[in-house]
Amino acid sequence: MSDAKLITSPLGAMTYLETQGYHPGTSGLLVLDTSGHILLAKVLSETALPDCRKFFREALVAGPSASGVVAFTIAAEVGQRVEDVREFALHLHEAGSVLGLPLLDFLVITACPFKGASASFRAREPWS
Repeated sequence: MSDAKLITSPLGAMTYLETQGYHPGTSGLLVLDTSGHILLAKVLSETALPDCRKFFREALVAGPSASGVVAFTIAAEVGQRVEDVREFALHLHEAGSVLGLPLLDFLVITACPFKGASASFRAREPWS
């Protein structure tokens, strides 16, 4: 697990996602272990927010080492999808609590430029 990418904060997740080359409209997840290593990074939709059941079905594939999930969507412009994802993020948070796989954050990342225009529902605090 030593060569797995370590992510411990929203800024770390955004930095990782910047390098992946996702296009606007892409939504997906990062599943992390207790140390913050990425167990699974997966695109779930190229055009819309994924179904909540599909999101956690994919997240649970990572196995018993999974301790939290980060959801993300790539927006075409600043502020475009923040309101759209707020309710979806609340559903993911509730479902994650029930399943024992908490939603650590939901990141809305603008396609270009990334830096300074993205939003985290958890702000800059580290995930606990």
